[in-house]
Amino acid sequence: MFADRLFERVLIEPHLAGADTLTIVTGYASPATLIEHTNRLKVAVGALDATLPKLSIDLRVGMFAGGGTTRPEHDAFVRLTRQSLLDGSLRISYFPGPDVVHSKVYLWSAEGLPASAFTGSANYTNPGFGLQRTVQQNVMTYVYPEQADEYCESGMGLLLDCSDVDESTRQRLPVSHQRPSRMSLTRPTKSLSDPPLSDDEWVGVTHSLSLLNTYGGDYFPGGGINWGLSRGRVSKDEAYISIPSAIGRCGFFPPRNVTFDMIGDDSELLSVRVASGENSYGKDLTTTAPNSHLGSYIRRRMGLPPGAFIGRRELDQYGRSDIDVTYVGDGQYTLDFSVS
Repeated sequence: MFADRLFERVLIEPHLAGADTLTIVTGYASPATLIEHTNRLKVAVGALDATLPKLSIDLRVGMFAGGGTTRPEHDAFVRLTRQSLLDGSLRISYFPGPDVVHSKVYLWSAEGLPASAFTGSANYTNPGFGLQRTVQQNVMTYVYPEQADEYCESGMGLLLDCSDVDESTRQRLPVSHQRPSRMSLTRPTKSLSDPPLSDDEWVGVTHSLSLLNTYGGDYFPGGGINWGLSRGRVSKDEAYISIPSAIGRCGFFPPRNVTFDMIGDDSELLSVRVASGENSYGKDLTTTAPNSHLGSYIRRRMGLPPGAFIGRRELDQYGRSDIDVTYVGDGQYTLDFSVS
């Protein structure tokens, strides 16, 4: 049994040893953790600008019937299965009930044969693997891979592919996790003069981030919300939002380049990270998988076409020039871009 380096030992090292398929049975799962996992695997194998070579992931979420998957998370899972995150296949499915599955089993296979396996208390989430400020005390242990394979195969007939969820079932999914630390998706006003000492004290803290430059003017093409409008970008919707250094230093956001989930006031989930800069806290907020999601989301909210220039005039016509970001607990944030 071990309690240290869970992410590396369970999710990275078996692939470096030759395993090519990962089957995950978990109570809860986060789109941000899936993106962070693939990003860290790319770093480990030196495939930063390509899909992961010879890797397939079969993610099975067990608490779907018990409200453990929210509608924003489900929509994000469907979106991720349609992207090229992996060179192999990415399958995301649910145990539809009536019983819920709270197991945490991670089975690695190589060329179709069980190679290594782990079980324990860590869900496939950022808090579960200690990636954010919300660090849970979890342990994992090695188990016989053949036994893990037998367990995973025993539930095959119960699985519902995420893309096969009908609209009536989707509409019944909760908008947010109903946990003690979770707040409703409204615009909180809590602020603190000093950085909190515990994660719970961060809950409800809100910071506003401007979509204009430091001087309150337009970003030229190639900067901020108009990042993708410079020549050579893959998408005109690529965008970032600058984070003032005071907010970066205070520890409000996770460390630089750690992917986390942010839920919009319209219930759309964006997987984001703080990037750029030489400091551990970074200086820009952007989406990942893909990094054009933020720009397309803002433009869609404003009623603008894809790739449209956004300046003060457009923001004034919309009704606001900033977003409110609130920490709601369990490693998640909300984004408010609503206008009254």
